[in-house]
Amino acid sequence: MIKYHPSEWDIEDFVAGNVSPAKSLITAAHIDMCSCCAIRAENAHFRQAKTLESEKCQNAFDGMHSMMQAITDNNISTTKTETSACRNTPDNINQMSSRRKIDDSRILHLEGKRFAVPKTLARYIPQNVVWSKYLGKLWQVPIKIGGRNLAYFIYLEGGGYVPEHTHAGTEMILVIDGQFSDGIGSYRQGDVVTFDEKHTHSPVTKVGEGCLIFIIIDEPLSFTNSWARVINPLSQLYFNLHTSKR
Repeated sequence: MIKYHPSEWDIEDFVAGNVSPAKSLITAAHIDMCSCCAIRAENAHFRQAKTLESEKCQNAFDGMHSMMQAITDNNISTTKTETSACRNTPDNINQMSSRRKIDDSRILHLEGKRFAVPKTLARYIPQNVVWSKYLGKLWQVPIKIGGRNLAYFIYLEGGGYVPEHTHAGTEMILVIDGQFSDGIGSYRQGDVVTFDEKHTHSPVTKVGEGCLIFIIIDEPLSFTNSWARVINPLSQLYFNLHTSKR
């Protein structure tokens, strides 16, 4: 069951095109995995289209009203209706089913494992996927999404962890497969969460239970663990080099 969803305002802004490309990407990928949010997005689209149409009609009406009032001096009134928002209930959740045939272009391979990624993210999978291994149990593939952002597919093996860190900017995470916890919460397939400078955490996975996530950052992570702090200058340099080219 998906527990963490975009807020109602996030869905409205996503549909209206009022969010950053990075946030739009991760929201769309979540919607691929969550039938409830797909309904919410569809309803938001309907409401916004209806509002736009009403505004056009109102403008046309105002012009006609002024003309007719000058001729007949009649008073005309209008009424407005609203469409209620879709309820975000667990009954509407529908994660990606392993029983459905998945296009090979949506499959990530790692050490004999196969992972189906959301349709929105499939076009970002490199033609030749090269995983890099760090810290013993962490694998990652950098993804080019443009803008001043870095994105990765990250696989954390069972019993693995990411050293404690905080954030100079925003870290957005979508859980594609498996689950992890970080002292703040527990997250499973389909969950989308955002962390910023207010959060310090260390993601970990249970022994025997790996987790694949998609992550987007707009500033390098800042490691707080004593030995991991040595990574910070290199992390900053890597971030600057790979975002300055975009």
